[in-house]
Amino acid sequence: MKDIWAASTTEDESRRKYLNQLSSHDDALVDRDTWGLATVEPAEGIRPGERIVLAFDGGKTDDSTGLVAMRVRDKLVQKLTLWEKPDGPAGKRWEIDGTEVNDMVAHVFQKYTVVAFFADVAGWESCVADWSETYGKNLLIKASGKSTAGLDMRAKQREITTEHMAMVGAIETAALPHVRDYSLTRHTLNARKRLNQYGISFGKESRESKLKIDLYAVMVLAWIAHRRLTESGKLKPPKQPGTLQTRGGF
Repeated sequence: MKDIWAASTTEDESRRKYLNQLSSHDDALVDRDTWGLATVEPAEGIRPGERIVLAFDGGKTDDSTGLVAMRVRDKLVQKLTLWEKPDGPAGKRWEIDGTEVNDMVAHVFQKYTVVAFFADVAGWESCVADWSETYGKNLLIKASGKSTAGLDMRAKQREITTEHMAMVGAIETAALPHVRDYSLTRHTLNARKRLNQYGISFGKESRESKLKIDLYAVMVLAWIAHRRLTESGKLKPPKQPGTLQTRGGF
């Protein structure tokens, strides 16, 4: 009890250490209960052919690499794939396989109707340039003035911060549905508040923390892509084959 009531002990620490309760950190962006409000089962996920925006953030060795889709019609978020450094001896010389990533991107474009693709360029400049050239003709908007798919998150602090706050607001009001996925949940709950001159952004627990947040970053990119697409005015309703159009109420 003395430790619990000590001014240096946070409520979160007391719950986890002394009451053996699941709780969120004091600087967590999203708590477990709030995140669970808009969970959708995998069977209700994005179907082949549906229109999506696609987002990518990649590492090489330690950082995780992921692809996340957001369905255009309702902003449903779904993790498509995640590559992470294995635990133990298997992770000592592990490095992401770029060919495997390229193959997965190609598979996504074949399976879904991708109308926007935002990829963080850091460490993946060459691949992102190839993706812009290969898939650019299928995309309705560009990620940046210099690239169809490439967006440098390091140079977009204002937009990322303001859009991030909007996304967190959507999560808190259960307005951002997501397909149930352990990795996406883990990365989301690992994300911490990071204040800057524009508001509340996000980051890891600490620079050297092993708790990954890369899928959360990809989800932010997907949110930005969807928002820009909606505001572009280029998004037209999907064609409904065989639909009889009527006029004058008849």
